[in-house]
Amino acid sequence: MGLNALERMREIAKTVGGLEALRMKMKQFGYEDWDTLTFYPIVAYFPRYMVQPDVLGIAIRNGFSFKVIFGCITTDYQELNEWFRYVCLHDNYDHMTEALLDHHKAMIATEVDWADAELIGWEMVLQEVIDGIRPTKFDVDDDDFLVGDEVNITFGVSPNRSDSPDIIGILDALREFTSKNPKRFIRFVEQAPDVLTYTIDVEEDADFNDSFKENWA
Repeated sequence: MGLNALERMREIAKTVGGLEALRMKMKQFGYEDWDTLTFYPIVAYFPRYMVQPDVLGIAIRNGFSFKVIFGCITTDYQELNEWFRYVCLHDNYDHMTEALLDHHKAMIATEVDWADAELIGWEMVLQEVIDGIRPTKFDVDDDDFLVGDEVNITFGVSPNRSDSPDIIGILDALREFTSKNPKRFIRFVEQAPDVLTYTIDVEEDADFNDSFKENWA
């Protein structure tokens, strides 16, 4: 059976308490339209490292563009994790989801894409993204760490973890700031002993084999 993107999105959202919990946290920090906004799955497919498409993030509409509110830092695809470490030697990404979008190996899937996937499958839809035919709907320059009046700190958790530590304490620590800036939307990195953190340090002479260096892109 092919990927059910909406169901998979709900599954990965369980790491932060589910989609409704995420919606309530957005309400807590004064995000407009928190009760009506639609969550969009970020579907990724890197044929060299993934056997099939998978949902590796969540986005919302932000006017005529989109914002990533949930991104993965690590996955069960070990070669994909190694690729992410390698590209981070050259570019500064908040999370793997951002890197995949930037390299046209992922897309923010809207209703049109869901309908197309029903007809031709997610692999074909994502192949069009890879080939540059279908847009990712993401511009890394529009999603910088600081953007206008917003402070953006991205969730960073493995998509398959169901026992993520409680994040209320971190949110409470931001309460004073957001109470003074009620229209700012806070995104943050969840840090736990068994989850990669926001800062990824890789030695300049990290041992990547020649074959991987030649074929990472």
